[in-house]
Amino acid sequence: MKKIYVVAVNTYREAIRNRILYTVLFFLLILLGISTILGSFTMGETRRFVIDFGFSGIELLGVAMAIIIGTGMIYNEIQRKTIFTVIPKPVKRWQFILGKFLGLSLTLFVQEVLMLVFVVIFIVIVKGKITSLLFVGAFFIFMEISLTIAISIFFSTFSSPILSGLFTTTLYLIGNSLEELKSLLTMKMASSPVLKFTILFFYNILPNFHNLNIKNEVVHNLTLPEGYVINSIFYAVAYILFLLTISTLIFEKKEFY
Repeated sequence: MKKIYVVAVNTYREAIRNRILYTVLFFLLILLGISTILGSFTMGETRRFVIDFGFSGIELLGVAMAIIIGTGMIYNEIQRKTIFTVIPKPVKRWQFILGKFLGLSLTLFVQEVLMLVFVVIFIVIVKGKITSLLFVGAFFIFMEISLTIAISIFFSTFSSPILSGLFTTTLYLIGNSLEELKSLLTMKMASSPVLKFTILFFYNILPNFHNLNIKNEVVHNLTLPEGYVINSIFYAVAYILFLLTISTLIFEKKEFY
């Protein structure tokens, strides 16, 4: 555990040195900018607008940072040859992968918490109601970001940062559209067993980010189905562990010398 902790802390410090938290300031400036148009809204509309915009900003900035940093972490370690000071030591490669994942996850968790604080402050300013569902929604966004980090690390073990970023972004966009794609093709699937099998195959193996998207429920303060939170968290954690395991297996076979 100590070795994983050291890698995670170093990853966190490196991300902070790269001024990643400046995205929080950028987020705050945008939030302050849109506050000028809130005066024409009613109280209920203002609260929904702040949550909708705030959660969208937190998710997009978090996912963007996960892709930008995650796809380049391992590549940069190899390019700077800093990995040669780590691998020869008694640090197993799975510990290196896990430490990188935890370090970046911690960084983006801190970023999300800071942005969430601003959202909560704005909700209080407009005299909106703070509910527990707000924090559940924020946690689900963190799970989305963590899943994106795992995908980024997976692709970075065998591809360049540019291609890894392209693959991760594509998978993220597809993962957010799986439910809509399935619904759109449902009418055509009945007459084509091959098409039905293909759609269901990819629907079941690709990461379904829709399972972690409860922004609409948070915005409108709707009740989640019983067991939804537990099942969604289990799905995300299982997928993350699967990706990290595959990443480790690929990384184990990688030659650096």
